Amino acid sequence: MKKVLFIVTCALAVGWQNLAAQGYHDYASGHARLYVGRIEPQYPQTLWHDNPYYKDDLSMSVGRVSYLGVVYDNVKLRYDLYKQKIAVLSPATNVFCLPEQEYIDWFELDGYRYVHDPADAGRYVAVISDGSRNGVRLYRYIWKEYIGDAVFNGKYLKLLEYRERFIIMTADGKSYHVKSLSDVVKIFPDQKDKLMAFSKENRLGYRGKLREKGLSGLVGAIEGQGLAPTLPREGEANARKVRNEKEVTLS
Repeated sequence: MKKVLFIVTCALAVGWQNLAAQGYHDYASGHARLYVGRIEPQYPQTLWHDNPYYKDDLSMSVGRVSYLGVVYDNVKLRYDLYKQKIAVLSPATNVFCLPEQEYIDWFELDGYRYVHDPADAGRYVAVISDGSRNGVRLYRYIWKEYIGDAVFNGKYLKLLEYRERFIIMTADGKSYHVKSLSDVVKIFPDQKDKLMAFSKENRLGYRGKLREKGLSGLVGAIEGQGLAPTLPREGEANARKVRNEKEVTLS
């Protein structure tokens, strides 16, 4: 009961703070939406050996979040790669809260825009190529996976391992996991010669840190029909919920 009261109080405090700052009433409830949610559960250090967060950062990052069509700037957030959730720091209570993930249209962090994976809305993917030029999208999916327990100082602790995967989605909605030039060529065999020549001419690499740049270059070289600019699938649904509201940017 105390936790419920605290969450309600947190939301009301944020709503009042935004009302005072913005000086109008119409969008006050919208401003508070991002910060309405349960308190983020913690990972007990007595049970976990590894950090589940983006860049192993226990504190916070600063980014942008679009929530139910409203864009929030300078949001202090934490990206949980194990649970595939983001938590936001309430400016009123200085406590991390978990907003309803399904209503997050996108969030931006370190120059990447993350959206719900079109093939699995329960996880986030970074948009590397949006398909606007040739209809071919490239996503980067990063996560941390539980790989078992190990003994440290006489105690069993849970282990997490960082994973990364690149996904190509073609204009017909089919998804493919890709790592190299040969993987891309298999998807577009009719463009094999062009893609191989492009890769050689531009000296593209596909190992380690070079993989993202290499795959992005290949996707950009693929011939196809561009997609009309659209919101991510979840964003479209959320935008309809606020179709009568004017989008505002908070700082």
